[in-house]
Amino acid sequence: SSRTPAWNVLLTQHYPIDDEALCRIVDNNMNLESLSLDGMKIMRGTEMVSNTLHALRNMSVFRLHGCLSLISCEVEWNTYLQDVSLSQCQQLTSFNFHHHVPLLQSLDLSETSINDAVIDNIVSRAQQLRHLRVSKCVMLRTPSISFERLETLDVWGCSGLEHPIINCPALVAIESEDNYS
Repeated sequence: SSRTPAWNVLLTQHYPIDDEALCRIVDNNMNLESLSLDGMKIMRGTEMVSNTLHALRNMSVFRLHGCLSLISCEVEWNTYLQDVSLSQCQQLTSFNFHHHVPLLQSLDLSETSINDAVIDNIVSRAQQLRHLRVSKCVMLRTPSISFERLETLDVWGCSGLEHPIINCPALVAIESEDNYS
């Protein structure tokens, strides 16, 4: 199956955005493959973010780096998603895939407030993952990180880690303050 022509949108903190503006971007660009909303401090619509990921089924790259008011992100269905970054979304406590994301290669949830249950969901839905960054996620305690293809894992600064279970046979690099083996 062929994909329609790609459209990309990059917005930075210089462009304030709210739910309505995000809705217009989605409605006018249904073929977006890449959307970066880095540093959007005004964005309030947790539900809108989830709806955006649901509506943009061609999306392969989704970045919300530093969206300080984002609390939750639900990914309903997206078969093309390959790269997701919600790093420095410090209030983010919930991130869930409701279906398998077979092409997801890279996920960055660094400096968020996710917990072990979020990791469990990711393990069950994104088995093709190769790169996982959860550095400075202080709410993680005893996550069970088990991916056949995971090559890099960043758990540096996860000060709450007690006894993580790491079962990743393809792992070639782990960034941490301690030696978890």
